[in-house]
Amino acid sequence: MLPFPHLGELGSTTMHLLLVIGLASLMPLIIDPQKGLHRSLLLGVAALLAVRYIWWRATNTLAAPEFSFDMIGSWLLFGLEVLSIVGSLSAFLILSRFKQRSKEADLHMGWWGKDEPRVAILIATYNENKEILERTIIGAKFLRHRNKEIIVCDDSRRDWLRDFCAELNVRYLRRPTNEGQKAGNINHALDRLAEDPVTPDFVAVLDADFVPHRGFLSRSLALFHDPKVGLVQTPQHFFNQDPIQHNFNLGRSYPDEQRFFFDHMQPSRDGWGIAICCGTSSVCRWTALREIGGLAPHQSPKISC
Repeated sequence: MLPFPHLGELGSTTMHLLLVIGLASLMPLIIDPQKGLHRSLLLGVAALLAVRYIWWRATNTLAAPEFSFDMIGSWLLFGLEVLSIVGSLSAFLILSRFKQRSKEADLHMGWWGKDEPRVAILIATYNENKEILERTIIGAKFLRHRNKEIIVCDDSRRDWLRDFCAELNVRYLRRPTNEGQKAGNINHALDRLAEDPVTPDFVAVLDADFVPHRGFLSRSLALFHDPKVGLVQTPQHFFNQDPIQHNFNLGRSYPDEQRFFFDHMQPSRDGWGIAICCGTSSVCRWTALREIGGLAPHQSPKISC
């Protein structure tokens, strides 16, 4: 009979690691991230393992409860781990649900019939240069949706920008003060729109450095087929590298931090009915926006929907 191989600490750890790698390799063949049951089971297992780890740490690794540097360091590190895992468990709970609205947008494209709804596209700007603003304005002009008005909301009262907007045949607005920062700038534009002979049906908001996809309006408006929908937030993707991508030269292979939020966390928040309006790349129903009095001033325009 061959002797049973007794692995040392390194060998035992390696075998555990290979087991995890093997399971991780099989999961894409079994787990469908679009199914709530699969997501809940996977995240439930992760939550149990996290709680099991904290229990092991609490019962087997902490320094004796006596006033010493060992106890202070040990318990402080444990406290940080507990806080981190509590945050992870909260994320696990949110990620257990998922709602993808692409098929809904496909199904209800053009629900309004022959008469396209009128959309005001507000581009909020303060000190961005011409090169940045030009890309955003041109991108807005070439959106597929035809019945639209582009309005540049200038919060720094620049004459050259007024003249540039006239060249591009887009509307230019400025206000005498900067009260309320960006939210105040948008609210000022909403008040001016309310004075127009014909008010818009919807309002889209873009930051000065956000170039919209050509289907931004047409696909967003498709989700307003439900009269109870007051706001649609679209995902954002960034050209600029975040610090990790820049410092490690991983811009082509490592996704930026915002991709996780918009590709995973936002759809999961939507599944719970707590999606966030991020202040740009969003579309609001005019009547709903006026009913709540516009955006809250003195803070960035982030609202739950």
